[in-house]
This record gives sequence, C-alpha cells and structure tokens, in this order.
Amino acid sequence: MGRRQRPILSVWDVDAVTSAFAEANLKVTHLKPLYGWLLRHPEVQAWEDINGRWASEAQLRNIPSGARELLAANFAIFSSRIEARDESADGATTKLAVALSDNLRVETVLMRHGNRTTVCVSSQVGCAMGCSFCATGTMGIVGDLSAGEIVEQLLHSRRLERADRHSVAAGATEEKVEADATVATAAGASMGPTASTADASIEAATEAATTSLTTATAAAIAASPAVLASVRRGGGGGGSASGVRNVVFMGMGEPLNNYRAVCAAVRVLIDPSLFGIRPSCVTVSTVGIVPRMARFAIDLPGVSLALSLHAPTQPQREAIMPAARAYPLPRLMGALEAHMAAARPHTPTSKVAMVEYILLRGINDRPEDAAALAALLSPHSDRLMVNLIPYNPTDATPEYRRSTSAATATFMTTMRSARVLTMVRRTMGSDIAGACGQLVRQQERHYAAQRAAAAPATAAATHAAAADIEDLPWDHLGASVPVERSRAPSHAAAAIRRRAVAPLPASRTSPEKPRSTPPTPITMPMTTLSRAQAEATHGRAPLSDRARSLAFVASVTLAAAVAICSGYCVLASIASLIIEHGTLI
Repeated sequence: MGRRQRPILSVWDVDAVTSAFAEANLKVTHLKPLYGWLLRHPEVQAWEDINGRWASEAQLRNIPSGARELLAANFAIFSSRIEARDESADGATTKLAVALSDNLRVETVLMRHGNRTTVCVSSQVGCAMGCSFCATGTMGIVGDLSAGEIVEQLLHSRRLERADRHSVAAGATEEKVEADATVATAAGASMGPTASTADASIEAATEAATTSLTTATAAAIAASPAVLASVRRGGGGGGSASGVRNVVFMGMGEPLNNYRAVCAAVRVLIDPSLFGIRPSCVTVSTVGIVPRMARFAIDLPGVSLALSLHAPTQPQREAIMPAARAYPLPRLMGALEAHMAAARPHTPTSKVAMVEYILLRGINDRPEDAAALAALLSPHSDRLMVNLIPYNPTDATPEYRRSTSAATATFMTTMRSARVLTMVRRTMGSDIAGACGQLVRQQERHYAAQRAAAAPATAAATHAAAADIEDLPWDHLGASVPVERSRAPSHAAAAIRRRAVAPLPASRTSPEKPRSTPPTPITMPMTTLSRAQAEATHGRAPLSDRARSLAFVASVTLAAAVAICSGYCVLASIASLIIEHGTLI
C-alpha cells in the first residue's frame, strides 16, 4: 500500500526532474532559472502558456529545446487542481479539496494570522495510523503523495492568496478613482465668488462621499467574510507577495511514513533559490515513527518536529492511537531525546521540538492526566514546548467531545507550574469541517451519491433526459463538485462563501475523454438565435422553467458576490480622504 499509478508527474518533483535531465545529458543548471521564473508567474498553468515566451524572457531563452521537449513530454507544471474551496465565517480559514491526477483527493488548509498565513499540507491520501479521534484515521491508507504533489499544495495556496489580495487591491483602486472623481466634480461645481464657499462645498462633498462609502463597506464586510479577512490581513499590502510564511505537515497522512517524498518537498520549500522559507518555519508532525525521528534532525537540520503525543501513559495512548503499540512510550521518549540532542546545534536559542496534545473531554484532560504529562515532559522543558489542541468535532468520531474551557485552563496551569512552556492552539475552521479529512470525506460522499444516482443510465441518456441542472452528473458538465449540500450554512452569506473552483482543462491534468457526439459549432451571433434554437443547435433538450430559474438565481448570486468584493474600497478611499483633506473620522 502507498504506491499509486500517477498518469502525470509534477515538474515540482525536483529530484525526478534532475534525474531526467542527467539521463538526457542536459545541464541541471537550467532548472534554477526555470523554477524561479515559474514562481514569479503563477498564472502559468501549463507548458502551452509559455509558448512564444521562451525566447523573449531572459530567464528562459538559454534553456535548450531538448530540455523544453523533455519537460513537456514527461512533466506537468500542475498535476493537481483545486476542486472545492470552503471559507470560514470569519474569513480566517480557507479549506481546499485538491484533486490529484488519478482522481484521488487530499486537503490543504490556509490559516491566516494577521498579515501572515500558515498552510497545512497533506502528505498521504488517507492514513494508516488509525487514530480514533481523527477523520482521516478512519479512511485507512490509500497512497503516498509525491514531493511534487506536496509542493503543489503550497503553490495553490500562494496563488489563491495572491489572487485574493490583487482582487481586493484592484477593487480599492477602482473605487478610490470613483470617489476622487466625485469629490473633484463637487469641487468644480462649487466654485463660487468666495474661497470659503468653495471650501465648504468641497468639505460637504467629501463628508458625504466618506459617509456613503463607510456605510456601503460596513454592509459588505458584514456580508462577506472574505472581505473582512482581507481587511484584517492589510488588503494587498505588507508581507510577502503571497503572505505564506509557515508550512506545517499536519494534514492528511503520517509524514514520516512517506519520508523520502516529505524530505524532498521540505528541501524545495527551504531552498533559498526557490520558496526560501526558513527551516524553523516548516514543521513536520508525527505520531512517533521512532526510526525516522532519529534521522530527521540529520536529514533536515533546523526543520521543526512536532510529536503527536495525546496521552501521558502507554495504555492511554494505545486506547486512542492504535499505532502506539508499535513504539512503547519509553522508546518514543528516547527517540525524542535523541532528536532534540541532534537538533540543538541548529537551533541553540529556541525550542527544538513541539509536543501536540489534543484535549478530549473526560478521556485525557483530567487533572491527573495533566500531572502525569507534566512529570513526563518537565525533564525536557528547556528544549520543548507543549501545544494543547481543542478537539474539532467530526461526524466520523462522534463519541469524542471537546474539553471545557475550565478544564483546558486548569490543564495549562498545571503544565506551566511544572515550568513546561504550554500554549493552547487557536481553534480555526470549525464551521467548515476544519478537522483533518472532513472535507474530503464530504466530497467522497457527494461523489458516491452522484455515481449512485447516475448508475441506471449512461451519461448520454442522462444528458438527454435531464430536465434539471441538478440532475446532470457533474463530471459530464465539466465542473467541479461543490461541497456537500446537506450541511446547512451558518448564515445567508454562506451561499456566497461556499464555492467550487473550476478545474484546469482536462488536457492539462489527464487525457481528454473522447466525445460520443461532438457539438455542432454555432457560426452566427447568439443574439440572432432563440433559446430553443441555440439549445437545439447544441443537441440539448430545452431547459425547464425551473432550470432557467436556477440559472437566474446563480446570476444574481454572482452579481452579489462581485458587489461584496468591491466593498473593500472604503479602506483606500478613507485613507485618501484623510490624507488629502485632513478629515478625522
């Protein structure tokens, strides 16, 4: 288990690309400028997007044609795609369902803290550890991710952050121009016999424009968590181009069970000529694969290790983490000690390991549990910290409940009294299936329901007989499947917040499926065709009234989303007005 048949290899499998270059007697020195150029051009999704730019771009013109042909024939710039996206109500968390080239799915989570973003990536499809409190643990292991598939999760996240920031900045600029034009028009119209009259008119126009913008934007922020998150992150300014500063391997899978690919991916992330993330800002979590914990500090010096302990005694660990039977607690603590000793030279002034501890009500959050954990870890308090994790409820593990606030506070006090640095992790994404594996489980259930509904008929028969858009199989429509509809939204804005992202064209990720009956192209302008004629030209049955109503609702929703995104303009407008007119708001 763990080996998959991938129809497409990622160009971000740097080791594989390097080996292919060496076998073809091509200079690997051509790869650094290529990767640098791709990182600066996130809009490039496939090699076809570079056509015509190989000679014009300074970083690309020296790459020989043989190298270009090898890359195009064997590697894809993106072998995966964002299939679904979910936003939390406060806009601080975004969860992505990422579809791989063999149609398996993993999760990636973006967690925003001020002007920095942490990306949580997956390392496997499913997980073999079987932790009873984890949604992914109930899936079993399906396969390992390649280094390129891991790196692509960060690329998707960076591109998403960059696009959101640029969208907000563009909206602010456009609205600022309109506001300036309004004030300028008022100023021109107010030109009268005295300067004081003109100044009064300008001041009145400025105040009216500011009040209008403030009111409109307040409503937009209340309706759109994404706008609110952008405001909190500082709009389009500050931080790096993408805002992503930290990467944690705490998504689906046990990273140390996919050791080679994880190490290769981490080296790409911390390479100064590529992503340039500081080693200490990359954290790899493990339930305790002892042999590889000993190698970790040697293979990835300076990279942080997090041990998912979750219980202070061996019987307790075995009860909630079956994999703990393979490595008894004394041996696990010995491996942690060896790791910290090896890692200390690389991080002499900071903690060298983190211990993760999920708090489960009545199971491992009692005062005696805190005392036992403090006794276990206090001898190492100068080299590690403890991260207490509030349990994120999942439908896969309904038997567990989150600890109370009082129990959490008491637990932390006990740990700190033993001089063990202890923090409580901020809970994020509870309203969007934030726990590991939840979104993929929802997607898989939705696909299963779609397949079951479509089973009695072929795709062609379903297409001809369907009277409703919802009746059509999503794969046939070429659109991504939205997040499971059965879960009620938290408020009205959820209809805008929960959206699916269109996949890349099939030719970029997998061989295109042949069409049974190619559609006849429309050669005349659409304005000269009636709806029935256009539908007949495409070989489709006319849509029902309900389908048209759904299309109308979709159009209205899209218009509302565009209007809400533009609400961010108040920041730039108010700042401009303050600077130009000295108005204190």
